[in-house]
Amino acid sequence: MKPGSPTEDPSVWPVRRGSQKTEGPLPGLMRAKLLQLRAEVRTISQGRSARDRARIAGMLTHSHIREGRCRQVLGWLPERRDDPREVQLRSGLSLVGRRGDGTVLFEHFGLDVYSVAVPGPVRTIVDLGANVGFATLRLSERYEWARFICVEPSAAAREMLAENVARNNLDAQIFGLAVVARAGTYGLDAGGHFGGNRVTASSHGEIEGITLGELLDRGGIDVVDLLKVDIEGGELEVFGQAANWAPRVRSIIAELHDGLTQAEVERRLGQHGYQRLPLPDGLGFDDLICLTRDALPAGAAN
Repeated sequence: MKPGSPTEDPSVWPVRRGSQKTEGPLPGLMRAKLLQLRAEVRTISQGRSARDRARIAGMLTHSHIREGRCRQVLGWLPERRDDPREVQLRSGLSLVGRRGDGTVLFEHFGLDVYSVAVPGPVRTIVDLGANVGFATLRLSERYEWARFICVEPSAAAREMLAENVARNNLDAQIFGLAVVARAGTYGLDAGGHFGGNRVTASSHGEIEGITLGELLDRGGIDVVDLLKVDIEGGELEVFGQAANWAPRVRSIIAELHDGLTQAEVERRLGQHGYQRLPLPDGLGFDDLICLTRDALPAGAAN
């Protein structure tokens, strides 16, 4: 879900996946705002030094001005050059990002949207739509010994992805292509914010599109322990080809776009042996789904 979409109140931005739940004593919108504020404070507090915390705060402020409700008042301000800047985190991670990457930073280090624990050991992670690498970095903290296959079609984002992988000594292989249902050439359509790019079939495109099975073959991967999918609307076509790759993928966590529902994904992938895992209730989880082919502990399934 993107800021300003008809079903999202932009006042609770920068969450691209906002929750408007009404349980508890506070009205739903007020509760969402308080949850967002707490998550923003948590994001800022990740900075190691005062300078790092100030840079994170600047990234979040930029996000509010450019994509949140503040844009209605301040959106006329000219956009400044947005060079990558370094941020050190208290956890020991070192990252580079632009002011415009504030939303993604907030999602992974404030909301921790991929915090669900999947069954079994996780040694191999495939990150489809790796962007600048914030999700990869966050997952590397949870799965310390994992090997990563990162896919990012945007050259600008991929340059920072490579920097973030290198400076944190991750075991990662980066592919500058797109995973699609049908192999071919694709073009890149810029989204309304960093990380919102989409690939579209184009005979004049410069991006190679390959299937998930071919990606695993190129990466020398027999079995994927965790497949992370955030490909801005391309997930429906990839999931539609699950018969070709499901035996090689144990667990999946995905962000859904364009009205694709959790129930529809559960129905489609359930035909290939996947069961849905529960996710936390609250801000940031409304359009995520997590599934596994592994046996679940008693009572774990939704």
